[in-house]
Amino acid sequence: MTRTITSIYGALLSLNTLADNPATITGSAQLNQGLAISYASLGVINAGTIANGTQTAAVNAQTDATITNQFGGSIAGNTASAVGVFFTSTGSVTNQSGGTISGLSGVYNTSAGAVTIANAGSISGNAVSNGAGIKARDGANITNQSGGIISGYFGILANSGGTVTVTNLAGGTITGKYAIGQLASTATIFNAGVINTNVVSGGLGVRLTSGGTFINQAGGSVGSANAAFGIRMGGGSVTNLTGGTIAGQTGIYAGVSATTITNAGSLVGATNALYFYAGFSHRLIVGAGAAFTGTVTGGNTLGAATVSTLEFVSSASVGTIGGLGTQIINFAAVAVDSGAAWSLTGSNSVLRQQTFSNAGTVTVVSEFKNAGLMTGSGTIIIGAGGTLLNFGSIAAGSTIVFAGNTGELDLMPGAGLANFAGVIQNFVAGNTISLTGITDANAAVTVS
Repeated sequence: MTRTITSIYGALLSLNTLADNPATITGSAQLNQGLAISYASLGVINAGTIANGTQTAAVNAQTDATITNQFGGSIAGNTASAVGVFFTSTGSVTNQSGGTISGLSGVYNTSAGAVTIANAGSISGNAVSNGAGIKARDGANITNQSGGIISGYFGILANSGGTVTVTNLAGGTITGKYAIGQLASTATIFNAGVINTNVVSGGLGVRLTSGGTFINQAGGSVGSANAAFGIRMGGGSVTNLTGGTIAGQTGIYAGVSATTITNAGSLVGATNALYFYAGFSHRLIVGAGAAFTGTVTGGNTLGAATVSTLEFVSSASVGTIGGLGTQIINFAAVAVDSGAAWSLTGSNSVLRQQTFSNAGTVTVVSEFKNAGLMTGSGTIIIGAGGTLLNFGSIAAGSTIVFAGNTGELDLMPGAGLANFAGVIQNFVAGNTISLTGITDANAAVTVS
């Protein structure tokens, strides 16, 4: 059976029998007092205009309905508290390119089941404090396709139970004061498009209150200079792949629970690129291609009972990093993985109460100071013009290799704390090994 609707309706239209399934609403049709669906698994294809009138929703789906809004189709909750599409059960919405769905919330499901939403058009909520493009209270699987725009005070708001999966494809945009906000559900988000606040200040890109998984893919952009936070996490993990950008006054803020951040793209903050809240065992994993603008803080001060870890992983190319001990701070444990190759540019330091565990290869381009403990079976290469100064301990198993003939190794035993038990290789004319502070017992002179 099928039903084709072509007329103008001034009263609520109800679809509640087998004869109504599927229902096709043509471009000439106007449903000025909304549409109610109560027949199980009913399909609706809309190219016309559906408005709520005096109803609480333009489309009220009381069963597991399947709704397709085609090019030119409009579903609108036009009064202050009315929604576009309201589900009291499971169901699905496909909003095609050129289709519009709007209301206090564009699409809203209650706590009676998850919904599936695919958008290539526009789904919008009001720009007031409880307006959302999509409001999911019992889980949702949301795909925002190229050209799709989801917007509102919250672009997407999931503030109850269920599992929420959001996939924002390249060319898709999710925006709002809080583009994706207050996710109390179990959340997994994939982004290759744009997720950003639409206010001048105080907004944010993504807030995962209860943690979850966020993966920013190549070309994906989250937040901007206007955002207070690009992403704010309450635990869980964020992976920013090569070519991805996360930005804000603070690029990523992580607190409340242990959080893992993996970065091979760009983290940008006017103040902090990354801020871990103290008291939790956080981990920052850095891959080749990673760039940080702003301070990167592990949160837990050196010597604290709780330790944050900074890990440099193996990549297809040599990674480059700088600012250890100055820009990148409060990571008591620093690890270079087996097979990893990293180049240290500028001035870098391992501070007292830090452990630098090296199982890979680290090249010193400029200056590297160790006042902590270096362990592991890895190699430190002193490049041309590079200097390694040891105020702390370099344990057995470490290998120091001179790459040219203008490097310097300063073992600093005169500092009273220095200890060196590693192996030195390729020491040739032009290189320097300095034993600052040692007194020659015979000549009573200081060796330098």
